[in-house]
Amino acid sequence: MFSLFSSLAAEDGLPSSLKYLQKTIMQIGNFKFGFISQKDSGEKDLLDYYSYFAEYKSKHFLRQIILGNYRLAFGQGILFAPKLGMSKSAEAVTVPIKKYTEIRSYTSSYENWFLKGSVAKFSVANFYFIPFFSKIGLTANLSENGNITSFDETGIHFEDEKKNNVEEKIYGCEISKMFKTGKIGAVVSRSQFNRQFENRSISHDYFCGSTFYLFNYSAFAFFGENAFADNKFAAVNGFKWGKDKLRQLLLFRFYEKNFPTWHGNPFSSQSSFDNEIGLYFGTSFLPSDKMKLNIYFDLWKFPQTRYFEKMPTVGAEQFIQWELKSKKNSWRFTFQNKNREKYKSFEGDTKIRDLNRTLFRCDWWQFLSFAVLKTRMELVAEYLPENDFYQRGILAYEQFKIKKSKFEIIARTAVYHSQILLYMYENNVDGIMQNSIFSGDGIYSFLLLKYNLVRSVEIQFKIADNWFEKEKMKLYFQVVSKF
Repeated sequence: MFSLFSSLAAEDGLPSSLKYLQKTIMQIGNFKFGFISQKDSGEKDLLDYYSYFAEYKSKHFLRQIILGNYRLAFGQGILFAPKLGMSKSAEAVTVPIKKYTEIRSYTSSYENWFLKGSVAKFSVANFYFIPFFSKIGLTANLSENGNITSFDETGIHFEDEKKNNVEEKIYGCEISKMFKTGKIGAVVSRSQFNRQFENRSISHDYFCGSTFYLFNYSAFAFFGENAFADNKFAAVNGFKWGKDKLRQLLLFRFYEKNFPTWHGNPFSSQSSFDNEIGLYFGTSFLPSDKMKLNIYFDLWKFPQTRYFEKMPTVGAEQFIQWELKSKKNSWRFTFQNKNREKYKSFEGDTKIRDLNRTLFRCDWWQFLSFAVLKTRMELVAEYLPENDFYQRGILAYEQFKIKKSKFEIIARTAVYHSQILLYMYENNVDGIMQNSIFSGDGIYSFLLLKYNLVRSVEIQFKIADNWFEKEKMKLYFQVVSKF
């Protein structure tokens, strides 16, 4: 297979408005080769970011080997996992349990926390052994004495001299054994940065280790990972029971403060998962093939200080989603409430306050003979109980979609009126994930076209614009070819 992706986006207000993405992947028998490059708006270098790999797979002793850029994923993702994976979704029982492919070539345009070097997978009977090595440059914000204060994860580099100013080296291995009912394994590794951290409670040279397991017995499943890194402890352990019509999940997590989170992404209420203790319960009920109910409850605590909150804080989230289906219609009703303690300013007074955010959403799909119509109505409210202060937002959109053998068309128009930030997932050309953020009053539209010129070549085009904001139009053009 050979794939080529190229896209252009017009954006103003930056030194260069060109945004470019190129992805080439070629497979010949058991071998696969790839080269990905990207330039963001404002960057001068056309190859500001590039990724490459050569991969070999077989069914023999050497199952897989990757030279170049790759990613690792073991257990429940405490030490190694894809950074863009999510913890919670409407699939309340399945998504929290991590089931990763252990090693993969890195084909993403996300410019952070992948590995660069070599990794291999060997198998003997039901035992698997994965050694790995990585040495890569990272972009960090440095203090006056040259210590690391934080890492720049935007992927945007306007000043070349600040790019890749820190070197990270990792080496280690994973060993696991497969059973008929599950798997157990262990990981050991060493991580080294060539600069120290300004926060001396974070080490620049440390060892990591974890053990993990996943077993399924009929209607029951046990899973977890327990890890040590930089003399700190982290754990995720859970139990799932039920099958068919009613399934339930209970999950407990504990992450010590300043546990290294650089390459991990386990279940958590936040992106940087250290300094958290939490308990999650989810259930999925399917009374018929036309009805589904997902519910989850999540409680967590940050036992030590974090960011601006100079004391322990807590949070809770409740989620309910009900789906109904018929031959020509489908409905989805969603309720979500999140209550947490947050450092927030109100009328010039800044302190830790209770912040309550509630979402009500209704989605309706109409399946016509030639197209699918989707209607969304969404209401979001934020409330500060101490000050009896409300802020609200309303979002509605209508989407039209036609998908035939040769082409696909998606058109959407959204209207919003909001005092707070609203988030909307947006379809895009292949390889780009996008969430639009709205506030104030406005109308936003996009049109996405995909046309298959011949069996192996597809043209993709998108135009998006906010009606009442000048110079905000975005254009994307992409060619995808497969041989």
